[in-house]
Amino acid sequence: MIAMAEAHRENVAGPFYVEDGCCLSCGVPVDAAPDIFDWATGDISCVVKRQPVTEAELDRTMIAMASAEVDSIRYRGDDPAVLLRIARAGHEYNCDTLLGRAHPMLRFRVRFASRRSDESPRALAASLLAWLSRQPWRYWRIKPARPWSPATVVFAWGAFPGQRLHFNSVRFEAGPDGFRALLHHGFRGAGVGLGLLIHAWLTEEIADEVSWLAADEDWSAPGFHMPV
Repeated sequence: MIAMAEAHRENVAGPFYVEDGCCLSCGVPVDAAPDIFDWATGDISCVVKRQPVTEAELDRTMIAMASAEVDSIRYRGDDPAVLLRIARAGHEYNCDTLLGRAHPMLRFRVRFASRRSDESPRALAASLLAWLSRQPWRYWRIKPARPWSPATVVFAWGAFPGQRLHFNSVRFEAGPDGFRALLHHGFRGAGVGLGLLIHAWLTEEIADEVSWLAADEDWSAPGFHMPV
């Protein structure tokens, strides 16, 4: 066990909670999981208003934990599967109980089948570019298509013009049972933001099921349904 952080008084009872005095009012948890998080009464902190019960609710809670500006969302439960998932997402120290020997497993490769029968790697790249252009909540910088790799999208995002940007790439290729996307971050120590972005696009626009894989997993491995 490690020292338990002090929970905000308006968190509902249960394993997930928002640490008191830690929230920066970024609004990400409320946007990512409005059924789980809400704003505290007369305060600038978000709180857990309802504990996740279903797998989909846990997925959204994990997205909120991985996307929030600071590590204000914590887990004080003892479910080994949840502890392992949080640790593999790189947030072991957001748990009041340390699992031990659980190294991050960042999943930057994804296997999927498109809903459209006439899909191709190049068409997937065009679809991703079109989807990015419709997202109003980021400042996008997209590099021109590479003639030698037309199925690769190179882009960066920031909060405002003039911000220093790190370019990421997503390369699409055909696989034996569908398609694959290989993600590459533009800076060392990158988190899961790129994976979550591509996951949102895939599940909204392209695929009913996806399988995310770590670098040391073979393409034939079962994978995981989320990057975190």
